[in-house]
Amino acid sequence: MVKVNKSYLAEAFPDAELKTISKLDLSKRDIHKVAGLEVCTSLVRLDLSHNRLTSLEGVAPCHTLKWFSAAANQISSIACLKGLKDLQVLNLSSNALAGSVDVSFLTSLGALILNSNQITGVTGLDQLPQLNTIVLKESAIQDLGDSLLHCSQLLKLSLSHNSIRDLGACLTACTSLAELRLGHNKLCALPAELSQNAALRILDLGSNLIAKYAAIKVLKELPLLVNLTLKGCPIAEKADYQERLLSILPGLEILDGLAPLEVGLGTGSGWSSWDAPAAVEAGAAPLQPADREASQAKKK
Repeated sequence: MVKVNKSYLAEAFPDAELKTISKLDLSKRDIHKVAGLEVCTSLVRLDLSHNRLTSLEGVAPCHTLKWFSAAANQISSIACLKGLKDLQVLNLSSNALAGSVDVSFLTSLGALILNSNQITGVTGLDQLPQLNTIVLKESAIQDLGDSLLHCSQLLKLSLSHNSIRDLGACLTACTSLAELRLGHNKLCALPAELSQNAALRILDLGSNLIAKYAAIKVLKELPLLVNLTLKGCPIAEKADYQERLLSILPGLEILDGLAPLEVGLGTGSGWSSWDAPAAVEAGAAPLQPADREASQAKKK
């Protein structure tokens, strides 16, 4: 195992003046402890991912940091980061964080990446006015409560692979939200309050418990929605699933990762799993846009 200190840094970067270094990549070096980083007074980006760290105490003096990753370590607390007032991106995915995590002191944070921990909730988000991205997939979250009620600048929220049963009104303040990933949870229906998220373009609901069209009727209130995933839900097993979704949401460009075929050229559903239309399967050349227009003109 490796311990980072001033001597280590001087040896690892012999041609650099430590006080002028702005980016430091110390990933995948079997590091178990960090110290001496206070000499790097210009450091704005630090990568300590894929090491053996159990504490972030050695990072505490790095007040100039704007980007920091210690993903894939054994970190159990972020309290040591309280002095990093300029930090904009924090990645602590795949660590030993558990329970409720307070981030209120990271007031400049724009992206919070804490997936693959045992986190049950995050507090202090209302103190992060610039927060635009939250990644908490593969955690232990069951309920969001009111943690997002002040996140008006949030653009991306990833909560896949949790145990969420009900969204309620927890996203009503997230009026800028464009991407919402809720796959592999325990949702049976979408709340009417989701209509407040009119900026949504990408919505992943795959592998939930949604079984009825009535449970997703609020999707009609999302005018910008172009990418929807319901694969793995009981509703996706219905015989009329693809055709029904296309009629309900004519603006969709991608359903379950697949693009729609032009209505009338497919196999009847209006959607395809990248299979060729019947005419192509029979040996004919695929219709090009000009051919389609000519064909349609003849029909008229």
